[in-house]
Amino acid sequence: MKLLVASVCLAILLAPAATAQERSTGGAGRALQQRLPGGKIQEALPGRSATVVYGGALAEGASPQASAAALLERTRAALGLDAQALELAAGADGRSILDIGRDPARGGARFHGLRFDQVMDGVPVFRSGVGVLVRAEPGYPVVLSAFDVKDVSGVDTAAARVPGATVPTAGMRGTVARLLDQQLLARGVPQRARAEAIQTSEEELVVFAGLGDALVSPTLALKFVATRGSVRADAQRFQRHLVVASLATGEILLAEDQVQELTDVTGSVAGFATQGFESLECGPEALVPLPYAEATVVGGNTVFADANGQFVIPHGGSSPVTVRSRLRGQWFEVFDDTAGGATPELTTSVTPPGPANFMHNAGGGQFSTAGVNAYVAANFVRDYVLSYVPGFPTIGTQTFFNLVVNEDNAFGITSCNAVYTGTDLVFWRNAGGCNNSAFTDVVYHEYGHHLVAVTGNGQGQFGEGSGDVMGVLIQDEPILGNGFATCGQGIRNASNSVQYPCNGEIHACGELISGCAWSLRNELVVTEPSAYRDIGAELFLNMLMVRGTMVPGSSTIDPLITIIYLTLDDDDANIGNGTPHYPEIAAAFGSHNMDAPPLDLIDFAYPSGRPELLDPRGTLSSLAVSAANASPVPQTGTLYLDRGAGVEVFPLAEVAPELYQLAFPPLALACGSTVTYYVSAEASTGPVVFDPPGAPDVRYEAIVASSTALTFEDHFETNLGWTVNGTATTGQWQRGIPVGGGDRGDPPSDADDSGRCYLTGNTDGDSDVDGGITRLLSPVLDASGPGAPLVAYWRWYSNNTGSATDDTFIVEISNNGGTSWVPLETVGVNDPEAAGGWHEKVFRIADHVAPTSTMRLRFNASDLGAGSIVEAGVDHVRILKATCPPPRTPRRVLPSAPPPPGP
Repeated sequence: MKLLVASVCLAILLAPAATAQERSTGGAGRALQQRLPGGKIQEALPGRSATVVYGGALAEGASPQASAAALLERTRAALGLDAQALELAAGADGRSILDIGRDPARGGARFHGLRFDQVMDGVPVFRSGVGVLVRAEPGYPVVLSAFDVKDVSGVDTAAARVPGATVPTAGMRGTVARLLDQQLLARGVPQRARAEAIQTSEEELVVFAGLGDALVSPTLALKFVATRGSVRADAQRFQRHLVVASLATGEILLAEDQVQELTDVTGSVAGFATQGFESLECGPEALVPLPYAEATVVGGNTVFADANGQFVIPHGGSSPVTVRSRLRGQWFEVFDDTAGGATPELTTSVTPPGPANFMHNAGGGQFSTAGVNAYVAANFVRDYVLSYVPGFPTIGTQTFFNLVVNEDNAFGITSCNAVYTGTDLVFWRNAGGCNNSAFTDVVYHEYGHHLVAVTGNGQGQFGEGSGDVMGVLIQDEPILGNGFATCGQGIRNASNSVQYPCNGEIHACGELISGCAWSLRNELVVTEPSAYRDIGAELFLNMLMVRGTMVPGSSTIDPLITIIYLTLDDDDANIGNGTPHYPEIAAAFGSHNMDAPPLDLIDFAYPSGRPELLDPRGTLSSLAVSAANASPVPQTGTLYLDRGAGVEVFPLAEVAPELYQLAFPPLALACGSTVTYYVSAEASTGPVVFDPPGAPDVRYEAIVASSTALTFEDHFETNLGWTVNGTATTGQWQRGIPVGGGDRGDPPSDADDSGRCYLTGNTDGDSDVDGGITRLLSPVLDASGPGAPLVAYWRWYSNNTGSATDDTFIVEISNNGGTSWVPLETVGVNDPEAAGGWHEKVFRIADHVAPTSTMRLRFNASDLGAGSIVEAGVDHVRILKATCPPPRTPRRVLPSAPPPPGP
């Protein structure tokens, strides 16, 4: 078995090593680049399987959902997904569209975030899917998307419908109990002291295929939270884990500890309420209001105070009453371990209308001060978050969050600690050379873990660093945990030079993101001296929401964060031309090797529309180049045209400053032929800039015609009359949704996102063509009549996964109903397109046979050599008619009239 550590304290991912999937590098990025030629690609980084696309507008629509749907339609084939494989997800607060950022000019949000979860037959795939960020403006342009989908073909979801299948078995519970016992042993908790009862949350059926780039063979599994003990009753033995267990075997596939500890800390806090940023041992105390605190007439009404601690309790009568104030408010409740886990409270008798004034911790002291400090700091950080992001998930409506103070022995730790458990923030008392940990930025840090959790992010180094960033942002200083052990000394420092990638201890690596935040603060102090704190806070808090939408569950710190910062800072849906604070963000994150993507030097536009049809007599259009981050060099516009015999280079005439005549020469090609092209111009800084990005590997395509019309189209969703024959013993052509998963060269999905295609041997595993040939024969197709007929289709051919690679894939065409055949194309040995992948092909029929009304196509896949692995597919077959203008008649030039006779 293979053991992989996957989260902060304890996360075990078990899977047979022999069945682990291998993720090909660059494949998803190249496929997405073809579908989104204007986007920029960040390939999946180590430890994370998401491929990120960003830059200009990737898709647009009439609403955020429509824009996201347009993006998914363009990319499903590249991702290997059918139309039912992605579902719009709702957050913990029930919202499916997240409002992100604020637009002071228009009001409302600047962005909308959407998450589409990957599903299979309605069963979610664990932490897999697509995140989409849309600008909140007309057209709703998609400006950032992260694609993390997994190959889950071959999973049989029928087991999910068996009664009782979604209830953890005794074997599962026993395995979880043993796992928790091992953790307690590591804490040094005696066997006799362990709690045995395990409570499980409501179970959810999922498909589990691994985490990040550590992929495993997909399987049905149950996801639930296993809890043992209570923090307030016995924090020493309290445990909570997110568990994913195999439905078939009960094996624990993932056990992710939900208790996030502030380990390696060496400081403390105290004071009522302690002033400044240090612990009670280091700073003076002052009386401060307790915002939103509970106040109760015993036997009567209960209210919550306002932000200044003032309250009015509705009450009838004038007789004396007892009024109670507990260290509990609308959003947080304090539990004191020195009082057996009870909530501190005060009572007083007053005659209405009072006043009933309470002063908690009037006598001072470590234990009572710790409770007040935790309460004040927790309410402060909550209000801070909502002041910048009023719609932050969960935070605005979550009530009575637990604050446990003065702990002395939990999780095997007797001092110098603070913990986030998912439902509690826990702080230790003064012991072991450390001060009481219930103070300012320790509270901010632990609440930062909560912000990470409710936005769907993973913990690990990202969670630790994000907790530290909260202290940096609120306190505007780099020293974190000041006075935890010694007054004037902290436990970590955001003024650091930690570099990406960081693969060490999670708290040390967390300094990478706090270092970026502090470096950005220092850059903004110079350029935005009055707004730097607001800018830094808004970017970070909104980044948490975007990142949780893009790569949920990810616990690593990587340059995707830089891209998110730039996307959030951007004001025109194109970070390629810079953002208002690009220099500051690039400098800050770049100093930690979290480099910002380079800026576009010049921009390209097509004022008359980008040519997709080219007149064979020549086409005139226009190309505009403009400065983005460099000036375009005059007279450097260039057209690169490939009409089948290699790339030809044509300098373009600059007819006005930064405006070129985009002149395609007479093509001397038959009507309906296909050509490719791209353009370039030089930037003042020196390099040549190409459009589309990625050229010459990525190009624009055009058809030689004045117009085209579709006369036949088959997506293979229904049977329109195709037949199959041949001698192959296995791997005969079949129509259906691909199920092979692509692990032996077969297509993982169809080409056109409709769902079905024709493919050889549509069975997972060893189902390739063997022992002969299989032929796919089209129905009779009509290519007669006016216009130049074209035949177009997508095809897949793989002959490179086995040891022998000596077979070919042959496409034939007939104009007499199949009596005789002419080769249309052959994909042979060593052909670069014989390695799988969907490739679209367009042929002018008249280049091969005379067009008739009795055309047929035949696709031939064979294994006739030394037993190679042969897989093929065909999809979206079309007949089109291209129309071209008649040749120009030479203009007749009349001779000049003779001069009039002289006098």
